[in-house]
Amino acid sequence: MKISIENIGKIEKSEIEVKGITLIAGKNDTGKSTIGKVLYSTYLGLSLGTNSFLSIEKQKSVISELSGVANYLPEGEIKTEIIELVNHGHPMGDYHPIFASNPSPTKNLFSRIEQIINRILETNPQGNLKKAVTLTKLKLDEPVDSKRLRLNQFLTVFKGEFYENITSKRKENQKSRIKLTEEAGSLELSLNDIEIFEDESDISLNVNFLNPIMIDNPFVIDEVNSLSWGGTEHLSHTKRLMFELIDLRVNRGNPIDKQVLTKEMSAILDTVLPGRTVQKDHYNYYQAEDNVELIHGRNLSTGMKSFELLKTLLVGGRLTKTSIIILDEPEIHLHPEWQLKYAELIVILQKTFPIRFLITSHSPFFIEAIELFSRKYKIHNDLKMYRSLKDADKSTFEDVTDNSKLIYRDLASAIITLDELREDILYD
Repeated sequence: MKISIENIGKIEKSEIEVKGITLIAGKNDTGKSTIGKVLYSTYLGLSLGTNSFLSIEKQKSVISELSGVANYLPEGEIKTEIIELVNHGHPMGDYHPIFASNPSPTKNLFSRIEQIINRILETNPQGNLKKAVTLTKLKLDEPVDSKRLRLNQFLTVFKGEFYENITSKRKENQKSRIKLTEEAGSLELSLNDIEIFEDESDISLNVNFLNPIMIDNPFVIDEVNSLSWGGTEHLSHTKRLMFELIDLRVNRGNPIDKQVLTKEMSAILDTVLPGRTVQKDHYNYYQAEDNVELIHGRNLSTGMKSFELLKTLLVGGRLTKTSIIILDEPEIHLHPEWQLKYAELIVILQKTFPIRFLITSHSPFFIEAIELFSRKYKIHNDLKMYRSLKDADKSTFEDVTDNSKLIYRDLASAIITLDELREDILYD
């Protein structure tokens, strides 16, 4: 699979091939995370192509137009009824499967709105009221699987990740473009911070993608208990991951089953987490071996949380069935020894399940561990390595799969700086 990105953030134009494991290494502020966010948003948009999700998108669209109708109506019964629908009929703004499996009664809502529109049309409306009613009826009659609704889903997802700062500020007058190429076909998007261009976008790629997962913070496992909507309909990857974890807590037994773990996975996890995870009152607790005491999950070390997060998703079936996992600098909270263990776990997961990993990093320990363990477990032909560079606030990505020493040379600059400083101090 390949993804081409144009005019997003610091990326002017780049193409990345995503294989079993794709690793992007480089200094801070060189566009590594942008690649992950674009890939995540594109896959998530594809995964939302079912009628359950599209019905929610249509509901949002119809309610938005209906609110305009109320602005041009005189005070009375119909206006009061419309205001009630606008206030209580708008979906929460999320597309997560937890809510899609229990969708609001959109058919009854649409039927009620249609009755109201017909009552207004019987009064022979004129001017702005007529325009607002006509627009509402158009949205009401729109097929749930229309291209416009599909594209609006993509735009909502990208806004959730980039907070309406999608297009590069250096070229605000130009459009952002994404092209995703799979064996089954390709997808093309043309958009900016506020709209997506239907005539320049092609979403005919017909692949059954499941939700992608993006992890850039192990503390997400702590925040599940304090999740709030925050008053916005644009949900970031962090909040979506929280809902994944909530779903696992509600629907799994006690203790968590380990049958899906291979011997290699168990050996790593048992070294880092020598015990078991127990659910009590919808909270996760950790119980060490030969110890009856339960430790609240919030009190685990940050490094342990990194492994616990992967383990929770794995035994819950989320990692084995997703299309892609984006790990943004996963080594940050890990000692070099545990960086090696984490890298080995990723390689084993990729070999065991049909998962694609996109990983960003600037740790030479972690990067080399990925490279060497890929050879040990014989998946090195499914590894791609890129070097991120920045010149004049423009990011580029160089394929260094066959010349990875360039990555280590870049990362060695800090060691050289320290050596020079040491010499200055010792021999001054």
